[in-house]
Amino acid sequence: MENPRNDDNLGKMLCFHRRYVLGDRREPAIRESSFRSWDEVETHLRSELKALVILPLYLYDHSGLRMKVGSFQGLLPGGHAEFDSGQVGFIYATKADIKKNYPGKQIRARLLAEVEATLRREVAEYDHYLTSGEED
Repeated sequence: MENPRNDDNLGKMLCFHRRYVLGDRREPAIRESSFRSWDEVETHLRSELKALVILPLYLYDHSGLRMKVGSFQGLLPGGHAEFDSGQVGFIYATKADIKKNYPGKQIRARLLAEVEATLRREVAEYDHYLTSGEED
């Protein structure tokens, strides 16, 4: 299966992991060492990149990789989520991304909900790619 993360995606995936290269290639200016917390990363995305929709990405790493929006806590048997999963980044859409993908539409709550749904589908597609065993 081909990596679904390409220039046609609405969202951008920003991921940091010490063992895996995940998500999209990131701008050189965004380095994990520049931030002390996920809150700082989210603030940077909102203030510097003008992201309007930001969703947290979590990775489950146990006999394979899974990715989803939000935590795996309570979804896995035997307490695996506590030790084998955690936040690895965000998927986000900037104001410019939204205007490009939805030309002529006003950015209002309904459109932002549609953008969020699209980002969730992109994460589900990427999760399918990861579980197919062809991750970099």
